[in-house]
Amino acid sequence: MKSNFKAFTLIELLVVLFIISLFFTFTLPRFSGIFLKFKKRQFIQRFVNTISMVASEALTFKHPSYFFINGEKRTYGFSQNVYSIPEDVEIYAKGLEETSPGYYRLYFYPDGTCSQAEMEVTYDRKKYAIFIQPLTSTIRWYEIE
Repeated sequence: MKSNFKAFTLIELLVVLFIISLFFTFTLPRFSGIFLKFKKRQFIQRFVNTISMVASEALTFKHPSYFFINGEKRTYGFSQNVYSIPEDVEIYAKGLEETSPGYYRLYFYPDGTCSQAEMEVTYDRKKYAIFIQPLTSTIRWYEIE
């Protein structure tokens, strides 16, 4: 009795698996680097967007609002919106008021002004500069080379 089944041999399957593993070996580090870059960018954008939301809240609701950084708890935010700061992030700020040890505030006023502030955020050896213009509460940020 002759069988007409066509199948792959064990050697053919092993060669295919070896080729697939080589592909993943060379491409996986690139994808993990891209993911890390995305994670950094996402944190910086959320940080800057939070500052921008505080400025908008002050203008919209016509009352002073403030952005805070709590160094001891490693958090930042405004009102009830609190976000955590990753362990490998360092934030240096100039122009924020220290209301208690390790707790800093940046005030935004109903007329659209705020106190002048500059921040430098270091995330995994990359530095980002954030500038808040006091008269218009305009926020600029960029990566420092």
